[in-house]
Amino acid sequence: MARFKKFLIELEIALWKARMPLSSWYYHQGEIDPQEVGRFNYKKCRQIETPYLWGGYDQTGWFFCDVKLPASWREEKVFFHIQGVESLLYINGVPYQGMDVNHPECLLSAALFESRQMTLAIECYAGRQHDKRVFNNAELRLLHPAGWSLFHGLKNAVEVGDFMPAESPESVSWNRFIDATIALVDPRHPGNEAFLASLEKALIFFEKGLAQFQAKLPLTVWPVGHSHIDVAWLWRIKEVQRKCGRTFSTMLRLLEEYPDFLFVQSQPALYAYTQERYPVLFEEIKTRVHEGRWEPVGGMWVEADCNISSGESLVRQIVHGKRYFEKNLGVKVNTLWLPDVFGYSCALPQILKKSEIDYFFTSKLMWNEYNKFPYNAFWWQGIDGTRVLSYLMYHTQTFNCQMETKQLAEMYDQLRQRGDVDNMIMPIGWGDGGGGTTRMDLESQPWLAKAPGLPSLHNGSVKAFFKALSKKAKALPVWANELYFERHRGTYTSKASAKRWNRKCETGLREAEIWSVLAGWPNPYPQAEMEQVWRTFLTTQFHDIIPGSSIPEVYEDAQESYESVLTAAAAVDGEARKHLTARIARRGNALVVFNSLSWPRTDVVSMTLNRADDKFHIVDDHDEIVPLQILQSDKKQVQCLFLAREVPSLGYATYQIKEGRINAGFSMSRVSAQSLETPFYKVRWNDQGHIERLFDKENNRD
Repeated sequence: MARFKKFLIELEIALWKARMPLSSWYYHQGEIDPQEVGRFNYKKCRQIETPYLWGGYDQTGWFFCDVKLPASWREEKVFFHIQGVESLLYINGVPYQGMDVNHPECLLSAALFESRQMTLAIECYAGRQHDKRVFNNAELRLLHPAGWSLFHGLKNAVEVGDFMPAESPESVSWNRFIDATIALVDPRHPGNEAFLASLEKALIFFEKGLAQFQAKLPLTVWPVGHSHIDVAWLWRIKEVQRKCGRTFSTMLRLLEEYPDFLFVQSQPALYAYTQERYPVLFEEIKTRVHEGRWEPVGGMWVEADCNISSGESLVRQIVHGKRYFEKNLGVKVNTLWLPDVFGYSCALPQILKKSEIDYFFTSKLMWNEYNKFPYNAFWWQGIDGTRVLSYLMYHTQTFNCQMETKQLAEMYDQLRQRGDVDNMIMPIGWGDGGGGTTRMDLESQPWLAKAPGLPSLHNGSVKAFFKALSKKAKALPVWANELYFERHRGTYTSKASAKRWNRKCETGLREAEIWSVLAGWPNPYPQAEMEQVWRTFLTTQFHDIIPGSSIPEVYEDAQESYESVLTAAAAVDGEARKHLTARIARRGNALVVFNSLSWPRTDVVSMTLNRADDKFHIVDDHDEIVPLQILQSDKKQVQCLFLAREVPSLGYATYQIKEGRINAGFSMSRVSAQSLETPFYKVRWNDQGHIERLFDKENNRD
C-alpha cells in the first residue's frame, strides 16, 4: 500500500497540464459592501507580491488581480487554486465561490472566457487569532480529465484496500487489480503525450475491472450534501452572513458541475441573510430549489434550543420558518432538521404535528455520556400521545461527514437496528462554521458506490428518505419521553442573564399581541414591524446563543437584540392599552388594571399619583372600597399600593379614585425609607438598617 500511496502523490502533481502563477495583487484592508465590489477602485490600493503577510484579530482583507487567459485555454477545464483562510472569490464583481482549506480549487465557468480579461477579487477573513495571516501563491491550472478521474478512483481504491483484512483473499485480489491499473501508466515523462494517453488507458481498464467486485454490505446509505452553519458560536452573527455567502456560492458551483449532486440546507434565517446581502446568489438558490436539487429543510427560523425556549417560542420558530420558505422559495417543508441541539422537549411532537411537520432528524444524542440511545429510526411520542417519525444518525462525525471509505463503512457499524432498518441518511459536508460538501466528496462518491465491502449508495432527497422509511414505520419502536442529552448540562445555567432576558422578551411579546388583539380597530396591529421583531428575537434562541456556549461578543449583540425587542414590544403594548383604556375608562379618575394571565388574578397594584395629598380612597366597579396602602407622600406625588381582586383572565377591571380617606376596616400601613407604621406598631430604623424604635400602639409603649 505504501507504494500505491507514493504513486498517488506523483499522479496528483502530474495531472495538471499547465499552470499560470498569479503573484501580483492589489491589497485593501477593511470591509467592502458586496454590491460595491464591482465598482471599487482597487488600482489605488497597495500593490503586493505573494506570499504576503496581512490581517490580525477580526480583520478583513481584499485581494484584487486582473487575469488575461491565453486563447489556447478557452476550450479547457481551468481551475483557480489557492490555499488559505475562509474567503469568497468574486469574478468581475459577482460573488462566485467560497475558498478555504477544504475547498482550495474553483472550476471557472466557460462563460467567463467570453472576455479575455477578468478581474478576481478575494474577500479574506482573518478570524479571531491575533497572528498575521499569509496570502499564499495563487494560480490558474489546466486539468487533464482522465488523470483527474483516475486519481480519485485509485485514491478511493487504496483506502478501500486499507480497510480490508490484511492477507485476506479479497485484499490480495483487490491489490492485484490496483497494481495492474498502475502498471498501465507510463511514468517516464509526466505531462507528455505518452503519459496522458496512458492515463486514459489505465482509466478505461480501472472502470471495467470494478465490475468483478460486487460484494456489498446489506445497507443503503443516502448521501446528501449539507453544511451545518451555526448562526453564532465562535463568531458573531454578522460573520455568519458572510459564511452563508461563502458556503452557498460553493454549493451552487458544485451543483453546476455535478448533475447528480443534491444539497440540503436548514434555517430560513440563513436564507434571509443571503437574500439581503447576496441577492444574485439567492436567485440562483431559488432556481436550484425549483429544480429539486437544493432542498430547504428544518422548519424552524433557526435551529433553536428546545430546553429554555417556551412552547409559544417553538411554535413561532416553525410559523416564521415555514412562512419564509413558502413565501420566498415556494416550498412547504415537512421535516424538522435539528442535528446539533442540546436535547429536545417532550412537547415537540405535538407542536410538530399541529404545524404539519411529519418527520424529525437529529444526531446529537449519540454523544450521550452514559445511556446510549437505542434506535436509529423510531416513533417519538410526546406528552399528549402524538407521534412523529424520527431518525437519529449515529456517526463519529455526526452531521459533518465526508465521503470516505472509513466513514461510509462506519454507517454500517453504527446501525442500531440491523434487520429492521436498511436505509440510513448521511449528511456530507464540512459544518459548524460552514463550508459544505467538497469536490473530493463528489469525485469519490461514484467510485465508492462501485467499491466492494461497503454499503450501497442511493441519491435521494431528505423528503424521499423519510417517505421510504415510513413504509416500515409500523414496525418501528416507540420512544415516549423527552430526548435528553447527557452533555452540555450548563444549558440551564450558563449566561443566566441571557435566559432572563429571553423570558422577559417572551412575556413582552405576548403582552403586546394580547392587548393589540383586544384593542382591535382602530388600532391596527403593526404586523410587518412585529414580524421583524419576532425574527430578531427568535434568532437569539439559536442553540449556541441562549444555552450560553458562544463567545462573549455574541452576548453583547444578543443584549442589543433583547433591548430592541422589548422596546418595540412595549411600544405596541402601550399603544394598544391606550386605545383600550380610552374606550373602557368612562368615569373620572378611573384606573384600568389589566390581567394577561390565563386565570383570574388577585394581586397588589403599585402606582404613583401626581397629587399633593394622600386624602383619597379607591373603589371597584361595584363601588366597594378596596384595601389601600400609602407608601410615600410629598407635595407633588403619592406612591401607593392597592389590592385588585379577581381581575378576569385575559381581561381587565376598572377602579376609581375618590376624594377623602375612608378606613373601611382594612389594615392600613404607611411606609417610608426609614419607617413603617401599621395599626399596631410604629417602627423606625437608621441608615445601617438597625431598629432605633419599636412602638406598640395598642399598649402605648416602646
